[in-house]
Amino acid sequence: MPKYIHSHENLQEILNGFFWIKQIHKENEWIVDVLFLIIFHQSLPNNKAHMNKTLLEERYVKQIFDLRLLELMRILMVNDSAGHSLFSGESFAEEINENLDNLRAIIK
Repeated sequence: MPKYIHSHENLQEILNGFFWIKQIHKENEWIVDVLFLIIFHQSLPNNKAHMNKTLLEERYVKQIFDLRLLELMRILMVNDSAGHSLFSGESFAEEINENLDNLRAIIK
């Protein structure tokens, strides 16, 4: 079995804990959003040449992301990619934006 950067085996249990924090501690919702951005920035499609494994299933994308959080993720992913491609001259921003636009369509 191939090794991937992370597993989604216990993802629902992890999400339930985060959603509990957001529900019980309203003043700390932003902390959970930041954690989601960090944890899942490699779980959304970026570019074909360097696609991460394992991507989030659509049901989890809908559960975790609203449009605001997805747009924050766009900023993170495009700039993360720019940092990786700084010296190569490649830019994956267009492909990342296209992939995230497709995710926007399923979140609406």
